[in-house]
Formats: sequence, structure tokens, C-alpha cells
Amino acid sequence: MRRKPLAWYVVPGVTVASLTALGAIGGAIVVAAKFITLPARAEAMEQKNVEQDKWLDKLSVIAEQNQKLIDAATTPNAPHPTTQHYRERDELATWCCEAKTYEDCWRNRLWKRCEDE
Repeated sequence: MRRKPLAWYVVPGVTVASLTALGAIGGAIVVAAKFITLPARAEAMEQKNVEQDKWLDKLSVIAEQNQKLIDAATTPNAPHPTTQHYRERDELATWCCEAKTYEDCWRNRLWKRCEDE
């Protein structure tokens, strides 16, 4: 008895299947290599995160300082009461008063004898 010859598509099919299997094995090796180097890569990323955290801390300090400067520049100073000097003369002496208004001198009895006489 003679063997029947293989169909024309069997040899290319076996070749393609073999190459596909080799590719799958190569892909599995690459994935396994990634898992093997995972601890080293994780440690490198941890170090990078620590470095970035240090930079962020520095930037936060700078941002706070800038905000304080901005707040100091934009906050108006407390208004200082503007006082004026008033003088009154009578037959006995010259009287001086330092107050916001002339009426405050009389209301609060701020009149004092002037020293420059």
C-alpha cells in the first residue's frame, strides 16, 4: 500500500504554525523578562518619586513665600489717623492742640499751653 501524498496546504500550514509558536514563546520570554526586572524598575521609580517629592516641596515653599509677598503688597496698610496742629490765642497764652478736627480739640479737651512761647 502506498501512502497518499499530503495535501498542498499541509506543509505551509505546519510552517506557519511553527513560526507562530516560536513567536508566542518569544513573547512569553519578553514578558517574563519584564517581570524579572520589575523589582529593579520599581526601585528606580521609587527613587524618582522621592526626587520629585523633594522638588515639589521646594516649589511649595517658594509658592508660599510668593503668596506672602503678594498678600503683603496688596494688603493696604492700616490708615493712620491724620492729625493737624491747631493754635488758639487768648489774653493769657497761646494754646496748641493736635487732633483730627478742630472740634475734637474742644470736645476732648486737648488744648495745652504751647511750649514755643
